[in-house]
Amino acid sequence: MSEKILLIDGHSILNRAFYGLPDLTNSEGKHTGAVYGFLNILFRTIEEEKPQYLTVAFDLKAPTFRHKMFEAYKGTRKPMPEELREQVPLIKEVLTAMGVNIVTKEGYEADDILGTLAKKSEAEGMDATILSGDRDLLQLATDKIMIRLPKTVRGKTTIEDYHAQQVIEKYQVTPLQIIELKALMGDSADNIPGIPGVGEKTATKIIVEYGSIENAHEHLEELKPNRARESMREHYDMAQMSKALATICTDSPIDFSYEKAKLGNLYTKEAFILCRQLEFKNLLSRFDSEAVQEDALEQEFFTCADLSGCEALFEKAEAGGNADEIADLTKRIEALEKATIDVEALKKELKDAVNEDIDKFRGEMEELIGEVEGLVGKIADLVTSVELVKSYAIDQESGFAPIILSTAIEKDNEFSKDIAGKITFTKGNEVQTPGQFLVRVSPTNAVLTADMISLVNSQGENLDEILEVVKVEKSDVLLSRAANESGLWNVTVQLKNYGDGKAFDAATTTDKGTKQILFAAQVNNTLSTSDVRYVTSSYDLTLDWEAFKAAKELNYFVDAENIKDVNNRYDKSSKSLKETTAAITYKELVWKDAAAVKPTNDNAIQGDNRSDKAVYPAVQGQALKIALSSSEDNVVAPTNIRAIYVVLDKQNAVESAPSELNAWNSYTYTGLNTVVEGTSTEITIDSKSAINDIIGFRVFAVNYDGTLVDPDGKAFYVNLGDASKDWNAAATKITALDPTNVTKAQSALIPVTLTKVNAAKATWATDKIDDNTHIFDAYFVDAEDNVLFSTANLTNIPADFSKVAKVYTKPTINNWTSYEDDKAYNGTLTLTAATGHVVATMNVSMTKEVPNTLPEGFSLRDKQVINGVYNCYMIADNWTAEAATSGKMPVANFINFGKGDAAKYEVKLADSQYNADKLEAQTVTGDASISVDAEFVNNKTPHATVVSYNYGLVSSKKDADGNFIPVKIKATDFNTVYCCFYKKEIHTWDWATNDQVGKLTVSGTEINYAEKDNKGNYVNELPSTTLVYGSSPEVAYNNFIFGKNAIDGTFSKLLSAPYEGSLVVKSAKLVSDATQKEDYFSVNTDLKFTAIKTDLGSNPKENVPSTLTVTCVDSYGHEVVISLKMTVAPRK
Repeated sequence: MSEKILLIDGHSILNRAFYGLPDLTNSEGKHTGAVYGFLNILFRTIEEEKPQYLTVAFDLKAPTFRHKMFEAYKGTRKPMPEELREQVPLIKEVLTAMGVNIVTKEGYEADDILGTLAKKSEAEGMDATILSGDRDLLQLATDKIMIRLPKTVRGKTTIEDYHAQQVIEKYQVTPLQIIELKALMGDSADNIPGIPGVGEKTATKIIVEYGSIENAHEHLEELKPNRARESMREHYDMAQMSKALATICTDSPIDFSYEKAKLGNLYTKEAFILCRQLEFKNLLSRFDSEAVQEDALEQEFFTCADLSGCEALFEKAEAGGNADEIADLTKRIEALEKATIDVEALKKELKDAVNEDIDKFRGEMEELIGEVEGLVGKIADLVTSVELVKSYAIDQESGFAPIILSTAIEKDNEFSKDIAGKITFTKGNEVQTPGQFLVRVSPTNAVLTADMISLVNSQGENLDEILEVVKVEKSDVLLSRAANESGLWNVTVQLKNYGDGKAFDAATTTDKGTKQILFAAQVNNTLSTSDVRYVTSSYDLTLDWEAFKAAKELNYFVDAENIKDVNNRYDKSSKSLKETTAAITYKELVWKDAAAVKPTNDNAIQGDNRSDKAVYPAVQGQALKIALSSSEDNVVAPTNIRAIYVVLDKQNAVESAPSELNAWNSYTYTGLNTVVEGTSTEITIDSKSAINDIIGFRVFAVNYDGTLVDPDGKAFYVNLGDASKDWNAAATKITALDPTNVTKAQSALIPVTLTKVNAAKATWATDKIDDNTHIFDAYFVDAEDNVLFSTANLTNIPADFSKVAKVYTKPTINNWTSYEDDKAYNGTLTLTAATGHVVATMNVSMTKEVPNTLPEGFSLRDKQVINGVYNCYMIADNWTAEAATSGKMPVANFINFGKGDAAKYEVKLADSQYNADKLEAQTVTGDASISVDAEFVNNKTPHATVVSYNYGLVSSKKDADGNFIPVKIKATDFNTVYCCFYKKEIHTWDWATNDQVGKLTVSGTEINYAEKDNKGNYVNELPSTTLVYGSSPEVAYNNFIFGKNAIDGTFSKLLSAPYEGSLVVKSAKLVSDATQKEDYFSVNTDLKFTAIKTDLGSNPKENVPSTLTVTCVDSYGHEVVISLKMTVAPRK
């Protein structure tokens, strides 16, 4: 296991501890809360990480190289509170007492020190953990460097851990590309400007597509949206500077040694004394008894010779306020009983002091606990980030349009006399009209109030003197109603007083009014008057003022349907009329030119014919949302309209028998006949008796100046239906196995129970992936698995869904990497009747799972791997002795692939090839062969071997470079030894038998040594292995030595006829076993023997045991040694 170094961002963690805890002080009034919190975080992290080395880096006051690059760097930061500032030297003192290595460097930030040490440690082969609250450090994350970021959620602090892969999953970019994001979107915390008009979403999209700002600039004309392109064109130099500012220096010139950083015993005597002085009572128990006892012993030396000494003792007890210390003092008093003072009086006085002190201590603690509980509740709701989403005058191509503010001059009017909550307008009264923008905050449960928000420029100047936030409310305009924790908030602002406009112009424009100033939304998280905390968005908002323009057309949405597509009763052809003979006498009006307080023949004309549009399908008991809008495409709340109300469309009710109006009046409604300030309201038809009836409503709205948006309101008609059937959801899971046939993959079947409905239309909506809005299909099958209906063909709707027994899903995007691993993608099937009412809905989800097991049937072939070693007998490319340059072995010879695809099996063999003189692993697939150069075939070197199954690119996970990671499942591992077939353990040599020699041609004559007579005796005897001294037999003994191969019988041959010439004799000798010398015969390569000595004096007296040693070379140039026993007999 690698050694590990823990690197801590001192100021960041101290700052987090300061704002995360109440402002604690000791009895001397010294602020200690940040130090206490720091130490708790330190101890916890050490326990979790178990590092061998520890270093804490701190910033210095001196300017850094970034300030020289950009003078306004970090220029918007508020000064450090004095209560925190005084604790910086205090934490350094405590850490020094604990022996903790502290590093600082003038001209560099703590981030640069941490980055330098992390990279240095990684290069040393160590693991590095960086603890900081600064997300800028994520750019340092690798497989060996982990960034730990403390995060507070609902009052509880947790730690987010980031290696490179986690950064990619969270931010869609690699760690180094975090720098590219900062270059574009900037960083308000450090006052890194970025480029105007580009927030986090746009920046992420650009970097995911182009990788870097340099590459994005090279493709400038392709950049979208247009505002980002033009901003990049105009401010590329700012992007380059911002990138330089955001880049952490990883080669800072710091003085550092691992010896100083080695983690020792933190709980020293010096640290104990400091912690006791700071009154960190809960930490003292961490110190070992030796340090505690040594210090306690010093404290015991207290001399009380007279009453004044005892009074000093009382003062110490009263000041302490600690029950343990008071008890200790009581023991000391008891030890003075033999003294000459009045012990009983002393005890009584002490007891009174103790009781009084304990009561006081208890009250203070209860007060403190209440304060902490209040703080925890507030901390849970603190905003940690704010992002601008849009201004409501937005043009999706050009980006954020200015927030338009204006001043309306009221006209006399009552809106409306007979309606609850009427508004009275007074002629000449000035009203400032609002503008709106949308923000997203994190965490999503954070609470925003109007007094928390300001608009600030890049110099930190706010608009609070001229602008006020009048309303902040959660937004559901852009999201479904289920997304109530979206973190989206509508912010409404208006001028306090426009006057002559000079103050407004001075605050919102520069260069003599020719250039608009960019503003950011700033949220103040201050919990008390002693600290100030701000989070700030990107600088993308601009403000403008124009003369008030009253809305003169009433445009609104009924739920998601724009009013232009909803029926009214303009004439008798209206689809909402049940009786074809019904007459419509009322004339719908629209303004001829400008909006007015009331319609006249001069200012209003007939218009608004929607008789041919469909009647809106409303649901009994379900609210209809009426939202005014300045757009027909989606709801964009208008800023010039003040209020709205809804009534029944009485003037168009048909008065035949039965009376339509009587029926409408008999129903119960919620939300009718009440003026609502704002641009939206809701109405509900509560009566079940109204089901299947058609009801008309009319919407009225008034501008800020008191003029009506529409002369007589705008009507819409609904057909009331019952609530739809909500079929139980089906959650399917599909395993991503083959990246080449994604759309043919099918999930497991899920049993369902559906009902019979009368449906005329089916719609299918799924979650979105990139630009794909139809990402999977659901298939509905009967008990025999016959498909009755699928969302791939919505026109063939079955008459009876109760016959559906099971559901399965299939992806529609032919790329598994598009689907996130283990993420449930949702689809909703909606069935509607001919009336447009929803009769049934069903949610179906598809979760892509990545395989985690091998295909069925995998195994190693029998007896191939023994005791963890696979002796791989390599097939030579040329069997001729000494001619082989390489050897190979088909993978199929030792692996059973089962149901898996052989081509997807991978065998990785360590140190099996050279790449530019560097030894490296070789990987082959199951349908191929292992192939190595001849030098690797040596019968002895083990090569670590891993067999795995590569499912391919079926996962959404990426590596540090942003490439998708193939899914590989390890099958087994073992050691492989590349062997030749003449390896001595499996190829043995002996004198041949008659049958092994068989027919042999000697001196032109064929001799059949395998021939037998009628008695079963061999006709021809084999040459004797006993040689007579002085003789030189003509026999070539290589014809009578046989090699037997235990692996492949093909190699079981006579030495004179090896397989494919794979063996050649290089030398031979016959030595006496006693002398180990060639005493009697020499031997040539055909193994013919020639007598060395023939004289009488050398003739042995008895048989001499001898050994014939034959040295051969095989195909790979390996030496093959054959040793056989022979005898030299005396000449008679």
